[in-house]
Amino acid sequence: MKPSNELFKLIKSLTKSEKRFFKLSSALQAGDLNYLKIFDYIEGQDQYDENSLKAAFADEVFIKHLPSEKNHLYRLILKSLRV
Repeated sequence: MKPSNELFKLIKSLTKSEKRFFKLSSALQAGDLNYLKIFDYIEGQDQYDENSLKAAFADEVFIKHLPSEKNHLYRLILKSLRV
């Protein structure tokens, strides 16, 4: 996923109950949920800033694969909306 704000727009368009459902359904998954960290960070932004996102998670291993992590998050959000 190229640096764009499509994920940001999707997250900001979710209602409070949709965000809650997404987080609850994601909590059922085992392991380290990197996409939830990204979700929470983007949700807290007023304007999308990918550089601050990269800086916030500079110590994390998954930041090397940020485009695929963002794409995974995008698809999971859409999947949760279909349920």
